[in-house]
Amino acid sequence: MAQYFPKRWGGYVFCRTDVDPAREAQLLREHAGGIDFPLQIDYEDTTNGGSVDDLLSRIDAYRAVGFEHFLPVYIPRWFWETRMAGGALDRLPVGVWNSDYVGGRDYASRLYPGDDWAPSRGADRGGWADMGGKPVRLLQFSESAVVAGQSIDANAFRGNESQLDSLFEVSHEEGEMTDESAAIAAQLLGSDGRGFEILGRAVETDPSRDRFLTEAVAVILTQLAGGPNFEGWEQLGDGADSAAPRRTLVDALAHIKKQNDEILELLRRIRE
Repeated sequence: MAQYFPKRWGGYVFCRTDVDPAREAQLLREHAGGIDFPLQIDYEDTTNGGSVDDLLSRIDAYRAVGFEHFLPVYIPRWFWETRMAGGALDRLPVGVWNSDYVGGRDYASRLYPGDDWAPSRGADRGGWADMGGKPVRLLQFSESAVVAGQSIDANAFRGNESQLDSLFEVSHEEGEMTDESAAIAAQLLGSDGRGFEILGRAVETDPSRDRFLTEAVAVILTQLAGGPNFEGWEQLGDGADSAAPRRTLVDALAHIKKQNDEILELLRRIRE
């Protein structure tokens, strides 16, 4: 995994809730050896059920044996609603990996119901809707997506490449900051990391996408100031040998206003 999926892989543990959390964590640590990796928890013991408190106790046990990085916890919505009594999940250190399936068997790109999808049960349930006060970070939306003729599970992530990478990079103490960082990145780079249509194409750097916010600011600065260091525009100045050989657009407008005021004052004196 480390070789073929660098910085995008993790360990996996399926919780059996009739097993002591400390014993389960110790077995996991022994199986992993000295390797440190982000841990992905699968919490859906259909035989023994579960609870929020039990899940939290297992996370504490994993931490106690040295696991520090956690990926979104896989909890199918139906399991959370029926086997965990729909309890509050706000104490989880990370978000949720939900499963809600669409029908049919096809390529994942055709089956995916969209970034705002919620089943017909209601907009506040299913799909990408929050679970117990926690956001759904990953959505398993099909168990019958076609790859190489086989039916497999298909999952979606709403974000760009760097935001996906962040799921594998941060520790549990930094989990909330990850959400904030992702929001900041979206404001600077666009929700898909491809800029903002309203800011126009990035003809100065990469015409294949729209401009980032910082690129738009740089364009505005150039238009107003003649360059990043307020170099000014030669065509707005009074000549190379003058006291003002180059002016910024703002300076030029101020200069025009000053000249206009002087003309108005001269006309007033002539009338008198």
